[in-house]
Amino acid sequence: MDLRPYQVNLINAVHESWKESDRVIAVAPTGSGKAVMMACIARDRMEHGPVLILAHRQELIDQAIDKMEKATGVRAVKEMAESKASGNERMVVASMQTLSRRDVFGSGYFRTVIVDECHHLVSESYLNLMGRFTGAKVLGVTATPDRSDKKELGSYFEKVAYEIGSLDLIAQGYLSKIVVNRIPVRVDLSNVSKRAGEFASEELDSAITPWLEKIVAHIPRDRKTLVFLPLIATSKQFTEIAKGAGFDAEHVDGNSPDRSEILGRFAAKKVGILSNSMLLTEGYDCPSIDCVLVLRPTMSRPLYSQMIGRGTRIFPGKENLLVLDALWLTGKHSLVRPTSLVTDSVEVAKIAEEMLDQGEIWDVEKVVESAKEQREQSLIKQLKEQAAKAIGKKLNAIDPLEFAVSLHDSRLADYEPIMEWENAPASPKQIQMIERFGLAGDRVTCKGHASAIINRIMDRQRLKLASPKQLKWLIKLGHPKPYLETFNGASEFLDKRFSKRKTNDKNETCQSC
Repeated sequence: MDLRPYQVNLINAVHESWKESDRVIAVAPTGSGKAVMMACIARDRMEHGPVLILAHRQELIDQAIDKMEKATGVRAVKEMAESKASGNERMVVASMQTLSRRDVFGSGYFRTVIVDECHHLVSESYLNLMGRFTGAKVLGVTATPDRSDKKELGSYFEKVAYEIGSLDLIAQGYLSKIVVNRIPVRVDLSNVSKRAGEFASEELDSAITPWLEKIVAHIPRDRKTLVFLPLIATSKQFTEIAKGAGFDAEHVDGNSPDRSEILGRFAAKKVGILSNSMLLTEGYDCPSIDCVLVLRPTMSRPLYSQMIGRGTRIFPGKENLLVLDALWLTGKHSLVRPTSLVTDSVEVAKIAEEMLDQGEIWDVEKVVESAKEQREQSLIKQLKEQAAKAIGKKLNAIDPLEFAVSLHDSRLADYEPIMEWENAPASPKQIQMIERFGLAGDRVTCKGHASAIINRIMDRQRLKLASPKQLKWLIKLGHPKPYLETFNGASEFLDKRFSKRKTNDKNETCQSC
């Protein structure tokens, strides 16, 4: 099987990270081929001993076994419900629930453990199970988590080995472009209570149900639409309303006796509606879906990513994925919105959402790029204000924020520590290295921030790109694309400009004599 370049990079990054850390994370969006990448990593690790892939749902377990065999030729043993392992297998795919109840593998048996959808790992039951795998290398794989999710994962994992976002894969042509249309329906969620950090489904149902007919009226008739609702009863009601409006619509749930037939009919359709209540969030692939309607608002970025991700895969003739989004009135609640799929910067997402709220159909990629530009302008203004107040400080030193802005790196500009070790103060060695490259060491916030800055500098050195000091002068002297300039190109550009400036200064001096 031919792997995509980013898949090769992720696999290599995980193996490299395991040389220094035992527990690492790989982040990649829905539709990126996580099952294939996990299969290749698992195959590579078999030479070190038995490998376990952990998942929490039947669909994900079956998918992992299928992808393992197709991608690597290795047939994994299933440990779930009536499917039981003997206890001496080299490759096992199991559910957390089954392995917690029935452990035929002794502590320390597995040398590698790969956890699919690892954002579930923060639960007590998962952590108790992970305690059995002493001495194992652990990989957690997840779709784009938000900052709070990452921080929770950082209490167990030691490092993010590799991360690639939806926007990157859209730009590379591996995921479908996403456009968003705000439905002019204002659903008030301000009085909906929370349970275990999520909206209460019954109360969501009460808030959404009165609006179903108006929402159906805004669903396009030339798209294949997947709909998510909070309850099975709501989904059935929605389906009947859609049918009454002339749509070819069906409902499916875990108890549907003809579930496979329903999914098969929907896959074969060019247009139509399939409604469900949280059944099809994971392990369901239908690349021809080109419209997703989420009427199950959530505070979980991974969950939202999974729902929208059902429609992000590319398909012949498919121009884009249309995301229909209501004008949710959330009050004090924090709600995941479409822009959360393509940026983990809270500041950029906020600007982008304000643009989306204007009610037009927006290309998410363009909206986020515009929001990044606005955010950068705000940061540049902030830097100028800081420079004006910087009396008595090293004026020649480059602010780390200035360095991040010069690279158009919003993640570095809005850096927040995730892993526990990142919260520690930067080491003297880190500060010394950062200052050697001309950056202000006293404005580094923590060890993780220092590490991120050093990694960016080292990456640029490996690519032979302009240094931080060169970048500052390239920007000051009007270079069109300073962050893309090479080290040698920057030297040549600066030499010419400074030579010209010296000549002009000399001429001015002579004229004044």
